[in-house]
Parts: sequence; C-alpha cells; structure tokens
Amino acid sequence: GEDPYSMEDLQQNLNYSLRMKDGIIYVYDNEDALKQDQPRSLPYPDLETFAIDMSHVLAMIADGPT
Repeated sequence: GEDPYSMEDLQQNLNYSLRMKDGIIYVYDNEDALKQDQPRSLPYPDLETFAIDMSHVLAMIADGPT
C-alpha cells in the first residue's frame, strides 16, 4: 500500500512565520510581516462547525486506534 508517512509530495518551505497570542496561532507571510503584526487573513470555521469537528476528534481519541 501507499506509505502514509511519505514526504515526497510535501510543498517546499513557504517561509511562513508563526506567533501565538492568547492561545491563537497567527500565520505571517514572513518575518517582516510578523514584525509589522500583519497576519495572513485565513478562513476559519464558525463556532458550531468547530464544536462538531472537535467532538469527532475527541471521539476518535477516546476510541483509540483500531
């Protein structure tokens, strides 16, 4: 079968910078954008969708590997 850990199809390093503020991770295009506090505008789910998705993740964790 296919190797689920294969790294052959990974994208190149996009040189994004990350900063966590109040438990939220912000993504910046580069170090200059980080210094100027100009994070990328990225889509995110509404609270209901997030809660449903998190519920599924927690259920999988509780069930353990199959």
